[in-house]
Amino acid sequence: MNRRVLVFGTFDGLHAGHLFFLKQAKREGDLLFVSVTRDSHVQKLKNKSPNNSEQIRLETILQIPGIEDAELSDETLGSYGVVKKIDPDIIVLGYDQKKLELSLRKWMAENKQEIPIEFTKQLKDEYGKNMG
Repeated sequence: MNRRVLVFGTFDGLHAGHLFFLKQAKREGDLLFVSVTRDSHVQKLKNKSPNNSEQIRLETILQIPGIEDAELSDETLGSYGVVKKIDPDIIVLGYDQKKLELSLRKWMAENKQEIPIEFTKQLKDEYGKNMG
């Protein structure tokens, strides 16, 4: 049976930190699924518009080898229909996604779901400087 991994992210201006995150997440299973944050959610959560549209960000993610599938996040923030659809064995979050973890855990409790959540490390350069 293939172990399904789900990650979430904006992925605006794909960089080495994003690729490191995706590579680490992929190590947790066989099939990697990506939920790309909608433009409206980026505006609400980060109080700014992304540089690239949600469609461009989604198309960019879909071109990365090793990703089974990707789709835009739910239209309603915090509804997590994507979790029900993908039915992951594990959710992997980036080192800086603590608020998302709290939201997911609340949703899981309300929906009687038990999905392990793990965090990736932060990418650092050869001098120990954060790169993502």
